[in-house]
Amino acid sequence: MTQPDRRPSPSPLLRLVGVTLLVCLASTPAIATEPLATDAPVLPLADVLERARSSILVEIAAHDIDVARVREREAWAERWPRIRANFTVSPAPRVVLGDDEPTEVNTSDRELLRSVFGDGGLSLRGELDATVPITTFGKIRLARQLADAGIDAAEAQRDAAVAESQFEAYRAYVVLQAYDASRGLLVEAAERLDRAELLLEDAIDDGDLTARTSLRQLTIARTDFVALRTGAEQAGASARYALVRGLDLPLGFVAEPLDETLPTATPPTLDRVLEVAAEHRTDLQLLEIAMRAAELERRLRFRRLAPDAFFAAQVAGAWSPTVEDVSDPYISDPWNRFGFGFLVGLNWSMNPMAITQRAMRAAAQEAGAEARYEGAKAAVDLDVAEAYNAAIAARELLLSYDDSLRAARAWLNQRWFQFDQGLADYDDIKDPLQTYYRTAGRYYETLTAYRIAVAQLALACGVDHFDRWPGTAE
Repeated sequence: MTQPDRRPSPSPLLRLVGVTLLVCLASTPAIATEPLATDAPVLPLADVLERARSSILVEIAAHDIDVARVREREAWAERWPRIRANFTVSPAPRVVLGDDEPTEVNTSDRELLRSVFGDGGLSLRGELDATVPITTFGKIRLARQLADAGIDAAEAQRDAAVAESQFEAYRAYVVLQAYDASRGLLVEAAERLDRAELLLEDAIDDGDLTARTSLRQLTIARTDFVALRTGAEQAGASARYALVRGLDLPLGFVAEPLDETLPTATPPTLDRVLEVAAEHRTDLQLLEIAMRAAELERRLRFRRLAPDAFFAAQVAGAWSPTVEDVSDPYISDPWNRFGFGFLVGLNWSMNPMAITQRAMRAAAQEAGAEARYEGAKAAVDLDVAEAYNAAIAARELLLSYDDSLRAARAWLNQRWFQFDQGLADYDDIKDPLQTYYRTAGRYYETLTAYRIAVAQLALACGVDHFDRWPGTAE
């Protein structure tokens, strides 16, 4: 079964930045850059998400809403009168009643026309009529409902674009928060390495030749650390630049501190999360709208078999100065006339066979829309279940890394105290030092991955809060 596309395609730049930063966090226990100015503005996450509502994806979806609203107004305008105007100028003969040419038949006008048209003349004719629909037996109403369904679909797609843009901004922002939180860890690691280097140099000065090997090992470890750090710095700069350019943020903005609170509340059940998805998932809403639109289309096609009742008013006239006007109720004079009239009638022009077949095709499309909805619902449940299981796994891994970090910190503090007092050499602190900072880096990576997994689950369910589990109050 093909899984439906639940939202517009995300911003490639923000997605690349998010993935790159996660890779860097996985590769090194910390990320460091030059510290920002202390007076740099702190940009709250709420402001970043609000700016994401104005992304290019959202702007495109907003234009689609405008188009759908114009279509609705087009359907509504069918109730207005239809006006038809016709004005013609054509040659006319010279017609005079009797044997002698009377002087009262516009002699001067005829002489002027005769100089232009010879013995012929000129006839001016005009018609103006207005037709007001009385009833179309539901055709206009169904067309408006069909246009309203288009508006609902465009708004749902706009909401999906907003959610996708906000998710990408949230993911990049959370990664930057973890990046900033790692800054202190790097400073601590650098200080420990500097302290170890000084102690080893003192040991060499005191004649301990074995300390030379430890110093070389430390120098190699520092070089590897610098290489990883510079790569992470590059990724961090790219992430910041992407947010600055993509969301028009101030260049020197500072993210809010990372919330390192461990998840303690029990996650909702999968059934509860599936209920939230069934209520808020955008692609399911779009398929429901598609089913409603298919039903309206089928009904509209069958209504084409019904006539249209209308009221019409008409004004018409003709003037031909070279033709003598005849004022006689029993003689029709097409060259000089004026009149108006009103009528009520039915307009019933159709091809019953073609209309019926089009209606049957619309009925088949309606059945297909219902089948697609049922298939999409199963695919959505699978998608949400995968996101739910990923978030559960990230939560369990985060709790495990928290225990590991506590143990690694206690081990390092114990051995470092002995090393600082001269009771242990570099070989004794090398393993706990590497283990602690590697575990600390993994902890920040896992914390970030957990928050992104929860946000991914929220996006999969169609809800707009990324900092908590779907279906929970907090």
